[in-house]
Amino acid sequence: MAQYELDINMSQSTMTTLKNNGFAMYGFKAVKTPQQGGAPLVWFKATNYLTLTRVIWQEKYQAYISTTQITANARSVAENEINIDLG
Repeated sequence: MAQYELDINMSQSTMTTLKNNGFAMYGFKAVKTPQQGGAPLVWFKATNYLTLTRVIWQEKYQAYISTTQITANARSVAENEINIDLG
């Protein structure tokens, strides 16, 4: 499993302005699919950010098959899942 790291830097005045106005930091994960209606995943929300915020994560990929129909605003239930690697 590969580990990744992202440093987010901002000035003191930017951080102060964002915090004083109630802003949160959101991280999104993009999706690529031929299925219409795909949307990015809200990965995290942080309100405890500072001038340097470090995000560290490890990727874990899984695939699944399901007999549940994929529809808008519906929840899919995984029926058979397996760990996979990219490629």
